[in-house]
Amino acid sequence: MSIRVLGLVIFSGFLMACGGGGSSGGGASNTSGGSNNNPGVTTETEPNDDTGSAMVIGVPDTVRGSVNLALDEFDYFTFTLNQPGTVAIDLRGDTATMDLDLALYDQSVALIGISASDTHNEHIEASLDAGVTYYIEVEAFDTLGQTSNYTLDVSVSAASQPGMETEPNDTFAAPDVFSFPGTVTGSVNNPSDLADIFSFVPAQTGTYVIDLVGQGGGAEDIDLLVYEFSGGMVTPIAGSHSPGQIETLSVNLVSGIQYFMFVNALDTGSVDLAYSLSVQLFGGGVVTNEVEPNDSFGTAYPIAIPVDLTGSLNDTTDDTDVFILTPVQAGNYLIEMQGFAGNAFDLDLAIFDQNQVLLGISDGLDQFESITITLAAGLPYFVIVDAFDTSGQTFTYDLTIDVAP
Repeated sequence: MSIRVLGLVIFSGFLMACGGGGSSGGGASNTSGGSNNNPGVTTETEPNDDTGSAMVIGVPDTVRGSVNLALDEFDYFTFTLNQPGTVAIDLRGDTATMDLDLALYDQSVALIGISASDTHNEHIEASLDAGVTYYIEVEAFDTLGQTSNYTLDVSVSAASQPGMETEPNDTFAAPDVFSFPGTVTGSVNNPSDLADIFSFVPAQTGTYVIDLVGQGGGAEDIDLLVYEFSGGMVTPIAGSHSPGQIETLSVNLVSGIQYFMFVNALDTGSVDLAYSLSVQLFGGGVVTNEVEPNDSFGTAYPIAIPVDLTGSLNDTTDDTDVFILTPVQAGNYLIEMQGFAGNAFDLDLAIFDQNQVLLGISDGLDQFESITITLAAGLPYFVIVDAFDTSGQTFTYDLTIDVAP
């Protein structure tokens, strides 16, 4: 189930929480703020219903607590590590018929990991830094009108070498925390380790360049995707699907928003394929998002050059996005559109003059289209992105317009 509005079950293939317990270890944080009636077990202390009143616990620690959907929906706990490490958090409800959920947040209350199955047991693992305040959220998603007792186990193992991925990081519920700016090395394997997922929250809005370089010697193929967590949903916003082992993305990201980088083992020949993943801030810039309705010439969404915006289309419910622009200076302009979905989907791109006369079109059989065209200064033009075939599904695209190189 979902925590509040964190409806992440749409990615059930990769989002389902890992089962089982985590590793235990040393390196701990604060002393517990609750009573301790049993050796090694801390009793939850109310009120701890939000991050401002979160109960301080140690790591490792075992906490006994209770929640009730009607009377005590949330319990929050906070901790700080003395040294970096991989933290494992296990939530076990006493009653199998009740549904509890689990989430982990950083000091800015940005989501790090979530485990939201429809059961009473949840698990999160994440690589965390020392000296940072973290919050654990236990939610009574459905306690059937009763109080559900639970056990919360929090343990930590030593951090991996700097710049090395930490497994498991195969789900959105248990990503590696990426230290920006920097480079991390890892490995994937199809079929035994299909994905590595990294989470980070930019401190600055701007254009980020993400490079993925495989280190295989053959026909191996890996892909790179970027997802945004916003409005309670994980949404794909960029992807690079070139054949081979080198993928590069230039994507506008917003400060304070959580993003996931997804390394996908498309074909590794059933062996481990080593890779390096690096992220650098290229420059400033504000992400622009389309605003609906913009489905006709009359409702065209105004944009200014240069532009880098994201939008979404569906060939049955929202098959056209229309934008209007007026160049400040005459010259050659490059208009590019890139969709982020399965290869079978087909988007088209076109530009019209102020009289709605077609000037240029790119209508290949995929979701990558490009037009280079000479435009006059001071005249309005319409740019249209068309969902020629999305198989009835909605997916995201990126539209960029700038002076042609």
